[in-house]
Amino acid sequence: MAQEKKPVIEVRGLEKKFILSEENVDSVLKGIDLEVFFGEFVIIFGPSGCGKSTLLNAILGLEHPTKGTIKIRDKNIYSLSQKELTTLRRQKMGMVYQQFNWVKSLSVVENVALPLNIDGHSSKNALSRAQHLLSIFKLEKFANYHPHQLSGGQQQRVATARALALNPWLILADEPTGNLDTNAGTELMNLFKNLNEKSKRTIVLVTHNFEYEKYATKVIFMENGKFVDVINKKKVILTEKESTEDILKQTGGKNAALFYS
Repeated sequence: MAQEKKPVIEVRGLEKKFILSEENVDSVLKGIDLEVFFGEFVIIFGPSGCGKSTLLNAILGLEHPTKGTIKIRDKNIYSLSQKELTTLRRQKMGMVYQQFNWVKSLSVVENVALPLNIDGHSSKNALSRAQHLLSIFKLEKFANYHPHQLSGGQQQRVATARALALNPWLILADEPTGNLDTNAGTELMNLFKNLNEKSKRTIVLVTHNFEYEKYATKVIFMENGKFVDVINKKKVILTEKESTEDILKQTGGKNAALFYS
């Protein structure tokens, strides 16, 4: 009998309340259940203030829930020590925000290399990996620029390259196209699609733009702190036990090798 596939992210009964005053409690998440399987591209749609970003921050380990559990590969992340949680977030998750959060004194390539430097890699290796990522995104000619010299779309591609610096299997994106025009937004979404399909990244992206529904394998509609609908559009046949070597064999070619080198 085939072994049942298990989710790599499992959220159960998640609640988050913010105490504003003795009489005023803001309930942002209201009993969220979520399963994400390896290789899925999950897009969560909803209006501003519905709790999308709070949910993403909770999965990142940045927003301790009031109630409920979040498991990543069967580990309850809020039972981990702060050091373990920081290591998990740094090495296994790549985060792309709407705001770029640059270190203004650093060049583009130095900003991309920064996660590697923080993780203890040598400066030489960190810069080499950063240059490699910039070449994948066709941004190598901007390596020695400062980020503010680039367009919004170029900056968001650099931010995505930075999120991939430590080769995470999971990418979380919070309204990544929010500050981009239509063309730049489409270009970025196509980039996420390639990351999902060619280099087998699991992606959870939140947005209010329903035009991006076509990119998802799973679509979730969120309103007032709850999921109101979940649509599985495409069955993902990968399992989390597949090794990087297996993925390379499946995807083949230059793109896979670039992302996994």
